[in-house]
Order: sequence, then structure tokens, then C-alpha cells
Amino acid sequence: MKNSILRFCRAFWLSIVFYPSSFGQSPTPLAANGRLQVINRQLCSEAGTPIQLRGMSSHGLQWFDQCYNASALQTLAMDWGADVFRAAMYVDEGGYLNNKVGLRTKVNQLVDWSAQNGMYCIIDWHILNPGDPNIHTADAIEFFQLMAQQHAGKKNVIYEICNEPNGVSWSSVKGYAEQIIPVIRQYDPEAIVLVGTPSWSGAPGDVRSNPLTGTNAYNTMYTFHFYAGSHYSQSYIDDVIKTVPLFVSEWGTSNYSGNGGNYYTNAQNWVSLMAGNNTLGIKVSWCNWSFCDKDESSAALNPGACGSNNWNNTSTSGTWVKDHLLNPADNFGPPTPFVSITSPANNSTVTIGSNLTVNANVGNTTATTVEFYNGTTKLGEDATSPYSWTINAIQAGTYSFTAKAILSAGGTLTSSAVQVTAAPAPNQPPTISITSPTNTTTLTAPATITVSANAADSDGSIVKVEFYNGSTKLGEDLSSPYTFDWANVAAGAYTITAKAIYNQNAVTTSGAITVYVNNLGNPTADIIGPDCVSANETKLFELNVANLPNASSFAWWCGFYPKYDSCFGTAL
Repeated sequence: MKNSILRFCRAFWLSIVFYPSSFGQSPTPLAANGRLQVINRQLCSEAGTPIQLRGMSSHGLQWFDQCYNASALQTLAMDWGADVFRAAMYVDEGGYLNNKVGLRTKVNQLVDWSAQNGMYCIIDWHILNPGDPNIHTADAIEFFQLMAQQHAGKKNVIYEICNEPNGVSWSSVKGYAEQIIPVIRQYDPEAIVLVGTPSWSGAPGDVRSNPLTGTNAYNTMYTFHFYAGSHYSQSYIDDVIKTVPLFVSEWGTSNYSGNGGNYYTNAQNWVSLMAGNNTLGIKVSWCNWSFCDKDESSAALNPGACGSNNWNNTSTSGTWVKDHLLNPADNFGPPTPFVSITSPANNSTVTIGSNLTVNANVGNTTATTVEFYNGTTKLGEDATSPYSWTINAIQAGTYSFTAKAILSAGGTLTSSAVQVTAAPAPNQPPTISITSPTNTTTLTAPATITVSANAADSDGSIVKVEFYNGSTKLGEDLSSPYTFDWANVAAGAYTITAKAIYNQNAVTTSGAITVYVNNLGNPTADIIGPDCVSANETKLFELNVANLPNASSFAWWCGFYPKYDSCFGTAL
């Protein structure tokens, strides 16, 4: 569920939209709040100001892909005033487990499109069926490791590690979370992590007696889901948020099935509670279910809207929610000043001896100079935007780069650290190919097969080339041109390969060729050839010119005799 605020400039590029009541310009949610943090159970901006994000959740990405493109997210930001978009990526039900690469690509696009429009993006591991997140722990570890590596350091990313656990206790969900959160923290240590709670995220109070602790609790919030037609438990949640940091990552105006009409009176009670009308005045962020054109009460768009890219063709529920995103407008305050390293990427590797340029960006403030550091050692400074510093012929080692902005108004800002490793260039394997004989060459037994190969290595030297028949090594050659004579070869079919061995023990194997060696049978016959031919076998037959000096061609046919399939030839 999403709850968002009216803003007059909501694009990543500078774009001013005027409303009748005002001619001001406000920053995007991302520009205003920067990297989010949890302070005393309250979601806060980078500057420590309590905030509430409001926005929309997708429906299943595998079902409504056409609803989630760049123009849809731009409309949510510009026209709807959404602060956050939740990418509901179902794990089962035809989702991630059926199309891992495709859905990871889609989620990555949604993260980037959200950032371009100044919105936060929740990456949602949407466990609904089978309900127990532990069933797919290995897949979740793989997914969140890839996501955290891909989006490390992006201030707009929030990770929701299990949507709606059901049929399991909190202790079981906690055990799962204790495996997944460290995977994310390894690459993205500051990001907000949302953890589902039992009973379809309807029982966050279960967390109170046994919460996550230590680093697993850092910047972690617990989810609560409700549907206005089914849940009237405001007093329960008012009590829970006294001890548990909550994020309502999904709620609907309908009943829990997504249908059954819309219950706007109770929905308003929930919206008011989440806006801070609770005992402690805590603001609870939310995402509304759902931004799609499914024919159900909770869908925000009318059927067919996505196919025509008509993102403002709102249903009854969508119209109500959109109004509550825009009214009241966001009041995040002035944008948060920042300095960040834009390249190289965190945890990246560069080649020893290359020139590395560290680039920095200063936003929402002005700087007289930006200083660049490796650890506590100052590398240099740049007084002109775009700010950068180049390290020539970088030496081996691990570097921790930061940028410090000296502000025109006084004071400084320091970026998050970016880790870079300078290492040798990856070893390039040698190349090798057999140049002779050609594939399907046919020889007469006893044969001598001379195998020749071309081998090279772009960043080293070839130690030797080995020659094989199947898995049997025939011999080797230590110098170019690489050849081997295989003598006295009996009749048969042989699969020959060559292996190039590099000076750093890398090995490349050539493509295989097949060589046929035939036994020519009786040399006094009119037609000289093997005594027998097996199915799918290639054999050599020749005219005996001593017996048939005037024969000009050879005809071949096959017939069947009892107990034998027979093939015959005749000279013409």
C-alpha cells in the first residue's frame, strides 16, 4: 500500500507542475529524505526527521507486467504523488521460481524507474503460498544476494524479505529472517529491511516477546497488513507500535479477498491512525493494494487501463486512494544535502596498472571544493563540478574511497565509503583448434593420422599441446607448430581433440573431429572395401583399377537377406 504526498516537482529531471493554490516547487521524496533510517521505532529521513511514506503496491508482476513500465511509475510520482512503489514479486504461483532471470530484470527496472522519479522502491519477496518462508530459503538467499549486490548503496531501495507468512509461528519467521538479513547487510548495510509477521502479517504483536536483536534489528521494521472490510483492530495496532517499528506494506479498501465492496469509513480510520493519530503520534508508512487493472474491488485502475497506458483511469477505490495520496501534501521539509561517490561502484574490481577516476556528486547544497580520500589519506581535491579525482596506474590493494564536500555555507559533508579492489586482470584462457585432418576424414588401415593444431594465448605462453583420442592421451608437442603422428591406427572411428596448456595452468580443449579408418578387405576383388558396414558408419570403398581398368562409376544399394542386412556395389 502506498501513501504519498502532493508535490509540484516529482520528476528526476527538473520539471515544474503548477497547481492552482501555489506556485512553489518541492523536492521529490528521495531528494528530500535521502537514505532512510529507523530511530526509536519511527521511520526517519537521513537528517533524522520522522516521516511517513505513502504509495502503491503492484499486484503480481508475473500476471500484470503490462501495468508496470516507465510511464506508469512516472505517472504515480507526478500525478498521484506517490512516495514509494512496492514491487510485489510472487515466489510461487507462476512467479520467481518459474522465471528467475526475467523477474529479476523486471525488479531491477522498477528500482531504477522509481529512483528516476524520486520514489523509494520496496523489493518484495511475495510469500503467500505456501506461507512458510523457510520452504524457499535457498532461493531467497540467492535472490537477495543478487539484489543487494545490484543495488548496494542506492538510497531508494527497501527490502521486504517475506510478504505474508502464514501457518507458521513468529519464531519460525524469525529464524528465516536471521538467515536473510545478513545476506543483505553484507552488501547493503544501511538499507531498511521489512520482515513479515504471522497470520498474513496480521499479528505484529507476536514480535514483542522475541524481537530480532543485534545487527539483525538495525534499520529493521515489521510489517502489518489490513483490509478495511475485514480488520477493525486499530486499538491493537495503537498498542503494538509502542514497542514495535511498523511499516504497513499492504492494505486495501476492500475485504481481505480483494473484493466485497469498499469500506471507506474504516479505511479512513486506518489512514488517520497511520498519519500519526495514535497514542505516541508515530507516523506509519504504507502502500495500498494494488496498482493494477484487475476486475476486483481493491484494484486501483479500471479493467483495460494498463493495455492503453491510461494510468489515471482509476476505479472507485483508486480514486479514493489517489486523493489520499495527494491530500494532505507531503511536508518533508527542505531536501537533505548530500555528497556521494557516483563511480566506481561499491565492491567493484579494477585492473592493476589502470587509471581509476573517482567521481562525486553534491546535491541540495553548494560546495566550494570536494576532497577525495582513501581511508584517512587525502588523495586530492577538485573545486569544479563535476567533481573527480584520477589515480594513475593504480597499485594492487583494497581501497576505501570517500568524498568530503566543503560547503559554501560552512561545514562539511562526507559520503558513504566505496570499496574498490585493484587486482590482476583475469586470466584469459588460451585458444586452440585442430587444423588437420578435417572432420570426417577417411583413411585406410593401417593408417598414420597426423594431427596438427593452432594454439595461442593473449596474456601468456603455451606450455604444450596434448592430443587425445576420446579420453586417451596420444601424445604431446612442446613447441609450435603443434603436431603429432599417430601411427599404425587400426580400423575404427576415432574422436580426436587437442588441449592447450597455458603457463598459469589454464587449459582449453579444442572442438572434436572424427576420423574414420577402414579395413579394405580382399585386395584382389573387383571392388575393394570392408567386409561389413554397421548402421550409421562411414566406410571407404574403391574400384580395383587392376581388375576394372575401364570402369567409370560405382553404384551402391542395400538389400535384406535372412539374418543379415546386406549392402552391395557394382562397377559400371
